[in-house]
Amino acid sequence: MKAYSRFRNSMTVITIISIGLLLGGCVEGTKPPETILDSPEHHVVNGYKLIEKGMINDAEREFQLALQYDPNLSSALRGMGFVYGIKKSFDPAFKSMERAAAHAKKKQDKALAYVGAIRLYTIKRGEGWLKQAEKYFSLALAEVKDFPEAYYYMGVAYTVDHRFVQAENSFRKVLEINETFVMEAQEQLKKVQNNLRRVPESEYEKRLALHLR
Repeated sequence: MKAYSRFRNSMTVITIISIGLLLGGCVEGTKPPETILDSPEHHVVNGYKLIEKGMINDAEREFQLALQYDPNLSSALRGMGFVYGIKKSFDPAFKSMERAAAHAKKKQDKALAYVGAIRLYTIKRGEGWLKQAEKYFSLALAEVKDFPEAYYYMGVAYTVDHRFVQAENSFRKVLEINETFVMEAQEQLKKVQNNLRRVPESEYEKRLALHLR
């Protein structure tokens, strides 16, 4: 049980820190940028980099600067969703992610917002959190078929819930798609397989594994 606890905690940290999302395209803002370094895209890129470094308040400042140019910029709203989520302010986190989906200009941006919701539920957890994550997983795939980000973060969610067979299938799907998150999926797959060697599979998990493969 202690090993499970340590594994669960480490995966939560991975969920929070490992951003690695594709950013949205250029969106014309309501406030014209003065230079390339003072553009909404630049602020959004900086925001995600700062989250990776654990500089959450600085990341929030960058996303807010981007939103000054365009209050409905999907990638910046998504970033704010992560900022709020890391700070455990889940109501504004989910609202920001919902706005990111609503104002997405492209299917991929909307899918990324749905993946963002998966990640927020993985951080928050609580009653019924995995079903909610699975719901947003389905919504993401409805926007972009075979979306590796969706499979990867759903794999993380299954791992946090100790559903290692489902997690294994999710990470294998990322490798099958072979576009993004390949190295990350390989690393997580090894960890999941190590846990599968120690934990007996239930009959339910065996049936699900056969269904997904």
